[in-house]
Amino acid sequence: MRKALNRLYYFSAGAFLLALVKYFFVYEFVFMPKFYIVEFLSFGFFLSIVYLFDRHIRVSFKENSQHEELLKSKEDAHAQEIAKLEEEMAAIKNEGSQGSTSEKEFVRLGGILSKGLKECDSETAFARLLLKNMAKLYEVGLAVCYIYDEPSDGFSVKATYGLGPDMQPKKIVLGEGLNGQAAKDMEPMVIEDVDPDYFNIESCSGSSLPKYIYLLPIVKDNHCIGLIEIATFGNICINSQWEQLNNYIADAMSL
Repeated sequence: MRKALNRLYYFSAGAFLLALVKYFFVYEFVFMPKFYIVEFLSFGFFLSIVYLFDRHIRVSFKENSQHEELLKSKEDAHAQEIAKLEEEMAAIKNEGSQGSTSEKEFVRLGGILSKGLKECDSETAFARLLLKNMAKLYEVGLAVCYIYDEPSDGFSVKATYGLGPDMQPKKIVLGEGLNGQAAKDMEPMVIEDVDPDYFNIESCSGSSLPKYIYLLPIVKDNHCIGLIEIATFGNICINSQWEQLNNYIADAMSL
């Protein structure tokens, strides 16, 4: 297109020069002033047409360029939106897949607890069974299971997981300390700022302080009947799944 316009300008300039050259051949003639006026106006109209045409073409080129840039920006925006939607769909699909697996694991855990309770002859045996299976379901470093003791109006330790013989958790008093507060509020609690005096998790690479502590009250009929304390190195998000897990555990304990 640009080459075609350049050729048009060349032809226009050539025509204008030829119109001027003719005066070299008619110098012996004397023309009336009106002739020169008409000739001057014709040259003016010719140059005006070329100028207006050039201006129109330049404006068209500019508008076309702006339109192409706008179209490209819209295409880029659409591509980004599509990529974002694909990421969201992948995340939803992955979340749905994880949720489905968790649901199956919850059902399996509920079945194990219901069946295991019949074989357990004490709360201690059931608490051990509970922690053992929760350790399989989640990456548990340390765990303690407390069961409500009505005579003492407190929560006694019934089982532990990952604790050495020299580590003896204390009894929980309702409303006292973080454990007691979680039991009183009957809401799961997550502690990320772990106290340096807390039990270390033993591993093959040595002993290290956990990064997360989960205090998970077992609630039945609006009463806290137990509490599970779990310490981990990573965020296992068990607090967001605790309501469903609590129902399985509480139902098994009430059998």
